[in-house]
Amino acid sequence: MTKVLFISLLAFFVILKAQISTTYEITYKPDSTKSSYNTEYMTLKIKNKTSYFYNETKFKLDSIYNRVTAEYLKTGVLPHVSTKYELNFGFVKDFKNDHYTEIRNIESKNFAFNIKKPVMVWKLLPDRNTILNYPVKKAQTVFGGRIWIAWYAEEIPLNDGPYKFFGLPGLILDLKDSASDYHFKVVTVKKNEEDVKLPKNIIFLTEEKYISLKNKIIDDPAVSVRESVMQSPNVVMKDTKGKIMNPNELFDKINQEFFEFVKQHNNPLEKGDVWIK
Repeated sequence: MTKVLFISLLAFFVILKAQISTTYEITYKPDSTKSSYNTEYMTLKIKNKTSYFYNETKFKLDSIYNRVTAEYLKTGVLPHVSTKYELNFGFVKDFKNDHYTEIRNIESKNFAFNIKKPVMVWKLLPDRNTILNYPVKKAQTVFGGRIWIAWYAEEIPLNDGPYKFFGLPGLILDLKDSASDYHFKVVTVKKNEEDVKLPKNIIFLTEEKYISLKNKIIDDPAVSVRESVMQSPNVVMKDTKGKIMNPNELFDKINQEFFEFVKQHNNPLEKGDVWIK
């Protein structure tokens, strides 16, 4: 009885204030040729008809990468920093102004660009279930070359969900594609005290310029480092063990690591995309 009362009060609060923060556990298969899965956590913050879906770990690490990159350009010593995230995307939905912004992270830089409103055509299904004590209903859609099954809670009447997903009469608490390659599962639902704000280190550009930049990196993964080396020609480059590297060795190493990553990440959320870091 106490749990039911708590849920009812929370739902009532959400209706009045329309502000909430949810954390999703995301299990995903980066390599379609293997059976192994990764797990990460992403947050969806909603307030005043605006939401922001992002990877908190990524933004905490951004400041570290910016610092070690600056040190590398000064000292020439290649830093060793472990990458603890791979879902390097974010998404902002401004329902009030019908405005949608995609955020992508490349080479530790956050790029943001406006996109057209995603098309979500949902088929409501009769199935019922319970998630975190919320009664949920089932729905299905096709997006990004995948069939998705969603469970949404009408007691949380927010037209939103993880990533680009929205359009149901309740918050999406669980989302999974038919191949079980990606699974978004809500683990916490709580009041959101903060306004929806983007990080300060966002680089805004058009979608066309972002695509051009991404294609440039795919064609030449070492392009950014090569340009930096040209600006600092007197820096002696070393690897993490202190061994001196000539520029071509460094460029070859970057290329090798880049294409190895792409090979091992051939299963992006939206099929047809190229997953780079």
